[in-house]
Amino acid sequence: QVIAPANLKKVFGKDGFCKAQSADAVIRKLRDVLSGNGLDIMADPRLLNLMGVTEINIARMVLGMASPAQEKPYESVEAVGHDCVLLLNANLGSTMSSPWLSYAQKTDEGPAGSAASSSGIGERLRELNPDGSLKDPSILLLDMGSHP
Repeated sequence: QVIAPANLKKVFGKDGFCKAQSADAVIRKLRDVLSGNGLDIMADPRLLNLMGVTEINIARMVLGMASPAQEKPYESVEAVGHDCVLLLNANLGSTMSSPWLSYAQKTDEGPAGSAASSSGIGERLRELNPDGSLKDPSILLLDMGSHP
């Protein structure tokens, strides 16, 4: 997506600074949760990928940009942070608790607060190789039993 002048106007509007502060607080807290659990973002490509996608979703919200159709629409930056923790737990096999459980959003896929409530980002993460690179979609289909 392209950032339009209208998006920048929203950022510098009366609510823009508050949104940016909330976004910064969520990103800082996520990093604290990771480091508090002995995880280094730069040491694991899965963490780096997930934090990148999370920060993009948060930046999109601060700029007032709509989520692409394939992405989960979020109501708050805290909901993005909550889903990030859920995805970290699902992908790392960890049991970190989310500081934003009260912001969990219910989806068609499952109850709020469950790993099933995190859709768009999770699909990308399931397509990563152990080294963090993206898997070839045709290999994914073959692995799932699809024939060419």
